[in-house]
Amino acid sequence: MIFLVAALLYGVPSRMDTLILDGLELIYEQKYPEALFLFGEIARQWPEEPAGYLLQAVTLSVYMMDYTTYAPEKEFYRLVEEAIRKARARMKAVEDLRELAWLYFFQGAAFLYRAERKARHNDLLDAAKDGWRGYKSLMKAIELDSTLYDAYLGVGTVHVALARIPGWLRFLMPFLPPGDVERGLSEMRLAAEKGRYVHVFAHDALAYTLAYLGRPREALPLALYAARKYPQNRNFLWTLAYVYGRMGRWRDWFEVHKAIFFLTVRDQFRSTYDVALATFKLAQGYAYLHQRENALWYLEVAEGLLWQADRTLPEWKRLRKNIEALYRRLGEKPRGPLAASDSTRIRAVLDSLRATRVMN
Repeated sequence: MIFLVAALLYGVPSRMDTLILDGLELIYEQKYPEALFLFGEIARQWPEEPAGYLLQAVTLSVYMMDYTTYAPEKEFYRLVEEAIRKARARMKAVEDLRELAWLYFFQGAAFLYRAERKARHNDLLDAAKDGWRGYKSLMKAIELDSTLYDAYLGVGTVHVALARIPGWLRFLMPFLPPGDVERGLSEMRLAAEKGRYVHVFAHDALAYTLAYLGRPREALPLALYAARKYPQNRNFLWTLAYVYGRMGRWRDWFEVHKAIFFLTVRDQFRSTYDVALATFKLAQGYAYLHQRENALWYLEVAEGLLWQADRTLPEWKRLRKNIEALYRRLGEKPRGPLAASDSTRIRAVLDSLRATRVMN
C-alpha cells in the first residue's frame, strides 16, 4: 500500500520519478550522453510509457541548442513521434485521473518541443499547428489535475506567444485565442515555483521572456537562480547575459560572456561555430569598453574561426553579418577567409579567465 501511494503521488511510478529527476540533473550539468542513457533506461523499463522517449528528445533538443548542431534532428523527431504515440495508446487504458493528466502533459510537451524545432527552421505554420496541439493537451492535463504545475510552463508560454503572434498567421488560423501576456507570465511563475520537473527550466524561460518583453529587472533574480545553481551551464549563462544586456549593464554582460567563453573553449573546442560566437562576444565586450585593439584582436580570431565552421548552419550568415557590422563600427574592413584563426591565440587567454567569477 505504501508503494502504491508513492507510485501515484506524482502520477508516475516512483522509480521512474527518481530516474527523471536524476536525468534532469545531468541535463543541467550538460552531461548529455549520461542523461540519454538514464532516459533510455526509462524507455526500456516502461516501454509503453511516453516519458522515456520524450525526455530523450528533450535531451537532444537542449544538446542541439548548446552545440549549435542539427545532426540529431532525425532521431529527435522519431522520439517525439514515439512519445505522442505511446501517450495516446496509454490514455485508452488509464482510469486514474492524475495518471491520465500526466499522459496529457507528456503528449503536450512533445508537441511543443517539436513546434520549437520547426520554428527554428522558419516553418511557422506547422510550428503553430503543433503549438496548438500541445496547448490543448496541456490544458486538458490541467483540467484533470489543476495541481500539475509542470503543465503551466507550456501553457503560459503559449499564452504569451499568442499575444504577439503575426497577423498573417492568425488569419490562417482564426481559431487561435487572443493570448494574454500577464496570465501567461503568472502561469510560468507557477511552474517555476511549484513544478516538479520543470522548475529550473521555468526559471530560465521566464527570465528570458521577461527580458524580451522589456522587464529585465524582474527577470534578473530568475536568471541568477538558474546560473548560480548550475554555474557551468552555458545555456543559463546566455540567458543571464541577455538579461544584463537588456538592462544596459554592459560590464556585467561582459563578465558573463567571459565565463561563457571559458566554458565553451574548455568543453566545446571542436564546435568551431560556438567558439567563434563566444569569441565574437568578447570582441563586442571590448568594443563596449572602448578598448579598440582588444576588440579587433578577438574580432579577427572570431572571423577566422567562423570561416572554418559549418557554413550550412542557419546561424552562420547571421554571425557573419554581426562580425562585419562590428568591423565597420571599429572603422575597419572584414578580413574574410584569410582572417587569423590560430587556435593557440584562443588558448593563450584561458589562464587569465580561469578565475572568472560571474555571480557575486
